[in-house]
Amino acid sequence: MNKEIDIKCPACGKIFQVTEQTYKKNEDIVCPPCGKAFKPQGNELNKKAKSE
Repeated sequence: MNKEIDIKCPACGKIFQVTEQTYKKNEDIVCPPCGKAFKPQGNELNKKAKSE
């Protein structure tokens, strides 16, 4: 039941996957390509709201 969610790194723009569990905790997620840590839900929720 642990789905993977695509997340776009706000720093480098690369898309990578995290588990849904990690995403829902809203902890800092570290982008593997660039190493920057960020909060997932702030960016993703705003981006989705604007694009709809």
